[in-house]
Amino acid sequence: MKLFYQGRDITNDCDIVACRHADTVGRSDFLELEMLHAPVWSTWKPEPDDAVQVTEEGYDTGKMYLTQVRPEGDRYRLWASSTPLAARAKKYKSFEAKTIAQMLEDCAQECGMQAELYGVSGSAKCAFEIRDNETAPAFAQRILRREGALLKAMNGKLIGISIAYALGLDAACAIKLDEQSEQTGYIREDERRFSGADAETVFCRGSAQDADGKAGRIWLGNLPATSDAQAAKWARGILLCENSMCERLTLSMEFMPKASALCRIQIEGGAQTEGMWNVLEARHEMIRHETRLTLFRAAQSVR
Repeated sequence: MKLFYQGRDITNDCDIVACRHADTVGRSDFLELEMLHAPVWSTWKPEPDDAVQVTEEGYDTGKMYLTQVRPEGDRYRLWASSTPLAARAKKYKSFEAKTIAQMLEDCAQECGMQAELYGVSGSAKCAFEIRDNETAPAFAQRILRREGALLKAMNGKLIGISIAYALGLDAACAIKLDEQSEQTGYIREDERRFSGADAETVFCRGSAQDADGKAGRIWLGNLPATSDAQAAKWARGILLCENSMCERLTLSMEFMPKASALCRIQIEGGAQTEGMWNVLEARHEMIRHETRLTLFRAAQSVR
């Protein structure tokens, strides 16, 4: 395992006894390190947002931003996030005739980051939008959900990735499992799966359906849509994001460096679990060489 601080390899200067990284979507990744010889760290004079990065067997956390260092006797703990401290600031802001791409870029610039989109058309303009006392990442996640997309903060970037795009990825690996294993947890919440979504404004209305949904419908009365087509598109995106979280699978295994947020995993075994899944969160413990995955199965019946 390699540990980099401000771009410098300090692996040999530290005695790392624990290293945990949560690779996820919809919120910031986090990194936790536990090390011996606490007095050594203070000589480096750490500052908030200093760059921290860990690599192990091809796995790379990307650039993480230091949030806290805390001595505990002869040890110290270090925490880092995939977004800097500026990303925690809540603000009000209005946007007029701006595209998704432009609003995401605005959020990224505020955080000192870059913006990227995958599988999301960034050209369609939104007539009017309000950031309602939200952090930049929270606002970005909210507007991306209309496009059926999730926010990934990684390596100095705010990235919008559509679920449709993630479904088109090649499988990173295949996992054989016994559905009854103590290391496996399967949840299917049909009672939470909405049957549809209805978007309605003074200008337009649009709907989306999920034939496999058994719950009620989502009513969306505050979307800034200006055409029936836009209202229907955003209703589909929000319905897709909601219903895709209703079927989840958790797995514990030896360290799997290929597993990262939104990558595709082929599950082999079990009548209910067989097939393709996407990673919602990968928690890697790199000293113990363990990985715990939370997977989701996208609601492909949304229309």
